Amino acid sequence: MEILGNSVGKEKSRIFVLNILIINYDYPPIGAGAAKASREIALGLMERGHDVSILTMKEGNLPDFEIRESISIFRVNVFRKFAEKSNMLEMFLFVIFSILKIKNIIRNGKIEKIIVFYSLPLGPIALFAKKIFQIPYLVS
Repeated sequence: MEILGNSVGKEKSRIFVLNILIINYDYPPIGAGAAKASREIALGLMERGHDVSILTMKEGNLPDFEIRESISIFRVNVFRKFAEKSNMLEMFLFVIFSILKIKNIIRNGKIEKIIVFYSLPLGPIALFAKKIFQIPYLVS
């Protein structure tokens, strides 16, 4: 049986397990609707046996990296001012800094698929990963 893709990934109890990266500048505890959607997608993929990482913005005293609910969360510091919303400058900086950070996340986490929220402004991050590492992505 295959889940989310072809026979790429490591086999775990006859189910192919993928290392998936979700990119969204909002992820709980910051943001609103899309943040909650990202979390629910991540948890749903985890329930199906996949390994999930998140690339998101840092706000306040949140750590640069943590594991919560078995999900690796990487945060990019763009000096976000408000937890409930981000501005255009913060989004632009997130794209730039994420492109710099994603290389290490992909190499260390052996990322095989990417789910990116919003074609703009975040799509270029996933496009970069596809061009450099040949990682397919889905825009949510």
